[in-house]
Amino acid sequence: MIFVADYNPKWPQMFKEEKTLLSSAIGKWTVVIKHVGSTSVEGLGAKPIIDMVACVEELKTADDFCISNLEDAGYEYLPQFEKLIPERRFFRKYAEDGSTTHQIHLVEESSDVYNKLILFRNFLRGHPEVAKAYEKEKRRLAPMFTDTTKYAQAKSEFVSKALEEAEIWMNGFSTE
Repeated sequence: MIFVADYNPKWPQMFKEEKTLLSSAIGKWTVVIKHVGSTSVEGLGAKPIIDMVACVEELKTADDFCISNLEDAGYEYLPQFEKLIPERRFFRKYAEDGSTTHQIHLVEESSDVYNKLILFRNFLRGHPEVAKAYEKEKRRLAPMFTDTTKYAQAKSEFVSKALEEAEIWMNGFSTE
């Protein structure tokens, strides 16, 4: 079963510590490393996994240099997820008990993946009522799933609607 934890105020510090490790491992090839996902939104309950995005100018750089360096830093590269999102390289890091502690979306800075991750994060940060509704939806869905991919797909309708609202918000237009 998927577990949604209450917000942990240690999550931002956990990101900062991991960012330091990532900067050593892949910093010379990345443009930016940011905290994304629910753990990056203060007050929002989440799966207790620090979700990060690391950007490169070109995926070829990721393929040539970053994958092996991230593996050396303790991350597992999961190429099977490229079937879902070909413009992303995905990695997970595990605790000794086998639970996932961190995950990285390695993408081009100009990619839609990066833009949507940042837009969604910023929208949730700026709209606590949407963040609370998202948490409610996640808590409703979590007991129904053991597979994180299927759980993410189940949340996709909410996320898509929120991204539509976020694009309107970002562009300063009102639908009213």
